[in-house]
Amino acid sequence: MEKLELLMRSVYRLSAQALGIRGRGAAVLVVGAAFGVLLAAPVSTAATCDEAARASVLVRVNGVRSSQGFVEAVLYGDQPEDFLKKGKRLARQRVAARPGQVVLCLPAPGPGVYAVAVYHDENGDTKLGRSWLGLPTEGYGLSNNPPSVWRWPQHADSAFRLPGDRVVLDVDLRYGIDGSSASQSEDGPGAAATIGAPSAG
Repeated sequence: MEKLELLMRSVYRLSAQALGIRGRGAAVLVVGAAFGVLLAAPVSTAATCDEAARASVLVRVNGVRSSQGFVEAVLYGDQPEDFLKKGKRLARQRVAARPGQVVLCLPAPGPGVYAVAVYHDENGDTKLGRSWLGLPTEGYGLSNNPPSVWRWPQHADSAFRLPGDRVVLDVDLRYGIDGSSASQSEDGPGAAATIGAPSAG
């Protein structure tokens, strides 16, 4: 998997340089590649929070731009090497999209450190849509809403602590080459405690 990451980073870096894509555009190109690896896995039955769950992560996805398709959230554990990796998720939930805010609940094994990835599957094909340049054409977001930077998304930027049996996250979706959010949450960051500050762009 490390070789695959290195190969994809090299390919997308060279593509960005050849096409003259810089700044946020290049960052979005890398994020698109990362989500491409994540979403290559088939979609399983949606996980929901219920009385059997030892703990849960309530994800408030902000800035959904349309009612087309679905919004999907994926939960990862505390191992950086598992973040955005195929087959390494702890839970996944997929719900019908609607403009504005969509709320999903992911069951967690218990208190600990986690990270969440979200995307808006507008065309319903169970993968993040990308242009021929590799840039995302559908909305995406990560816990802690880290800024777009020219590198593979890092676990440290999106890691948060689940101190008890429940935590609330606000994730803003980003659309387009500039990675801009369709809207910003009025409530600010969720109740999750960030593990490490997001890297500067």
